[in-house]
Amino acid sequence: MAPGAGLMVARFGSSILLFIAAASVAFVLWRIAGVGAPEPVATPTPTVPESTPTPTATPLQAPPGYRLAGVAVGNIESYAVIEAPGGGGVLYRLNATVPGLGRLVRIEPERVVVGADVGEFELWIGPAPSPTPGPAATTGALTPLRSGLPRFDRRTPESRP
Repeated sequence: MAPGAGLMVARFGSSILLFIAAASVAFVLWRIAGVGAPEPVATPTPTVPESTPTPTATPLQAPPGYRLAGVAVGNIESYAVIEAPGGGGVLYRLNATVPGLGRLVRIEPERVVVGADVGEFELWIGPAPSPTPGPAATTGALTPLRSGLPRFDRRTPESRP
């Protein structure tokens, strides 16, 4: 290195550091003061006269007898099992046409949306109809143990004494 080069590097380096510090302080002050920040634009809010009633859309009801028995929601394809009034369940894909209902528009974890000619309606997963209670089935007599509790004999009928 040439004589005096170290002194020149020290002077040049300190002036660069001083310039960077001054620019940083100026930038911070500029951001705090909000110089150059756009003024917020006031947007008019629409007013609705109080005497005008707002129409409410009545949601369509699904035809009676149809039931959403289950869904399978996936990343690629989703399926819905819809039970018709006759009791037969059929598996449908998204956008399939369900006879008597319409087209499956959306399949979600607990419901499907069906598009019909008059609009869209929802089918929610519902429980299956419960069977009519009948007489309890009997399986035969149980052999009581000595303690009075019934015993289940696992032996085959041929091996019993």
